[in-house]
Amino acid sequence: MERLTRQDFKRLKDMPGDRIEVDLDRQFTKDEFEKIKLGFRSNDMDQRWNILYEDNLLYMHRSWTGACIFIGTIENKQDGTGHLPHLTINGDRTQYQRVDTNGDIDTMLTIVRSHLIERVWVK
Repeated sequence: MERLTRQDFKRLKDMPGDRIEVDLDRQFTKDEFEKIKLGFRSNDMDQRWNILYEDNLLYMHRSWTGACIFIGTIENKQDGTGHLPHLTINGDRTQYQRVDTNGDIDTMLTIVRSHLIERVWVK
């Protein structure tokens, strides 16, 4: 599987100025981080997300609207593992119906696990 680039997606919008900034301390193993860097392209409406990793940032966009919902900073450590110290969350309620910060973090990490690490959508 090849790493996705911005050119692999038809419509990716920038995150609006209304944002929530969150500090985190999430580690990814070398194997997990390699899978994260590949990204994910939605093939149908059930998959809901287009995900791109570039320049130490993980961009997570809604597949139908192209809205950028999450941007995670993932540092590439010398041993090949990844460290997620910061998450930016889209605060524009017309694009993302957030509940609270902890719920948003859980949502983001669940998507990373299901779409990137476990790849439950990949056949």
